[in-house]
Amino acid sequence: MHLSTAHLTLRGLFASVVIVALALPAQAAPLKPYRDELFSYGTVLETKDGGDYRVVDYQKMLISTAVTRFPSAG
Repeated sequence: MHLSTAHLTLRGLFASVVIVALALPAQAAPLKPYRDELFSYGTVLETKDGGDYRVVDYQKMLISTAVTRFPSAG
């Protein structure tokens, strides 16, 4: 298989990108525990079978939404 100088340039560029990517330290930003509040249990009203069965108080969350009102034509 014959390689041209274009292939050599692309391989060199790829190798450079890989080396730089491996040399930089990987940093992950900490995630906020937003799901803890959303999916936490409400008030537990009844528990049976060692905690396998739970009756939880349910309160529907009301989500406020912005309403856009258009002037009526006429």
